[in-house]
Amino acid sequence: MSNFGKLVNFEFRRFLPIFLPLVGILVLSQVIGAIVFSMRYLSDMERYLIQGQRTTEDFILEFGKLSMMEVVNSIYFMGPIGVAVVSLLIYLLFIWYRDWIGKNTFAYRLLTLPTNRLNLFFSKASTIFIFIFGFITIQLIMMPILQFILKLFVPVDYRLDMALGAMVQANYFLSILLPQTISGFFIHYGLGIVFTIGIFTMVLLERSYRLIGIGFAFLYVIIVCTFIFTPYYFQYFFHLYTHEAFWLETSVMIIISVLSIWLSSHLLNNKIRV
Repeated sequence: MSNFGKLVNFEFRRFLPIFLPLVGILVLSQVIGAIVFSMRYLSDMERYLIQGQRTTEDFILEFGKLSMMEVVNSIYFMGPIGVAVVSLLIYLLFIWYRDWIGKNTFAYRLLTLPTNRLNLFFSKASTIFIFIFGFITIQLIMMPILQFILKLFVPVDYRLDMALGAMVQANYFLSILLPQTISGFFIHYGLGIVFTIGIFTMVLLERSYRLIGIGFAFLYVIIVCTFIFTPYYFQYFFHLYTHEAFWLETSVMIIISVLSIWLSSHLLNNKIRV
């Protein structure tokens, strides 16, 4: 356990220089977005009022009140989230392949450490999810701050305040990242775990068998995707109840995860080359 903790700390410090700029971009972009939407709304109202005998009530009836719905669906809000998601997807591969970069590959040192090689697998996966949940936590903190910025610029008569849950539901992508139900949370993040483990297993297949390993990796993806979508086939053709579909999907994800971890352990201990 001590060696595992050291490995997680090591991977954490390696990714921190990437994570902090992503957080900085998110905070800066979203704050600018909240300010831009506030000033634009007030400017549009001002132009509307000077066009003739019109009142603020007429403007609100025609255009509505400003709310966080406009902000969370803007490029200022979604842009940095998209950059973070793409960066994490790339890092899922980079977290392994960078250890093989260079003449004196660092992977050799990692694989000769006096610890179970599977700890390398779990430490990298743990690091990915630490930063995913860290990023989500920062986003949750930012949303009330963004609404506070709206309150600073836009008077209460022209503003529609929203609860945090309503802000999340106002954006489809956020509602996936932050599901409102326990079952939705387990399914969404369970699929995320399966996806992460699957990418790692694909990398290990390629590292173990090189060119032939690429073919094995694609075959692995086809098999995993077939099993992942099996519950949806059953739900469509056999009209399963919601709880039945949930338990079927959960069982499939557990089976895929266990088998993928077993395969990865076998590759790390018996097949991997540096």
